[in-house]
Amino acid sequence: CRVTSGSKIDAANEETLKQELKEIHEVAGTIDEMKLKMDELNKRGNALLDRYRADEGHNLSHATSKLNTLWSKFNDNVRIRRAVLEAALRARSDFHAALEQLETWMDGVDASLTQLNEATSNIQALKDSIKRKGWIEDEKNVRVDMDAHRDVIRSVEDMGSQLIHRVEDSKERERLGERLSHVSIRWRHLVGLADAISSGVYEQGDL
Repeated sequence: CRVTSGSKIDAANEETLKQELKEIHEVAGTIDEMKLKMDELNKRGNALLDRYRADEGHNLSHATSKLNTLWSKFNDNVRIRRAVLEAALRARSDFHAALEQLETWMDGVDASLTQLNEATSNIQALKDSIKRKGWIEDEKNVRVDMDAHRDVIRSVEDMGSQLIHRVEDSKERERLGERLSHVSIRWRHLVGLADAISSGVYEQGDL
């Protein structure tokens, strides 16, 4: 188990983080049993100190003190490592959740714009002022929703870029890069489609 290895947590792939956290939990599960043994060791050590000469007692006291220090350090390492691993996995989970929510939202916007684009592609239908007014309103509503998500998209892209920069596993880095690239491409497509719809509807209204 790499409890005290100091390996680069941010650079590890998700499977490695999960595996190491599993190992940490297994180690943590034995701590109570190990503590009982340390308590027994200290109890016996104190009893021996009462029975032997001062110089021998000093050596025993020094050895016991060293063991207690190592035990305390080991406990701290397990606790800290577990907290850091859990935080790293939580950050990955938060990013993936945000990315999935963004992709789902994009699916909805894409469907709305595609439907609106098909409807407004009919030149004859655009001459109907009532229909055109409704489509203009629909386009504005979608645009407001898109504008409200600009900061969300930038935030997700920033989170992803930072994660890609830290991760050393080439496959995970490539996978993350592809998903982020897909988000950027889709966003440009949605903006372009919304612009085309808006332009077509307003131009037809000016005729």
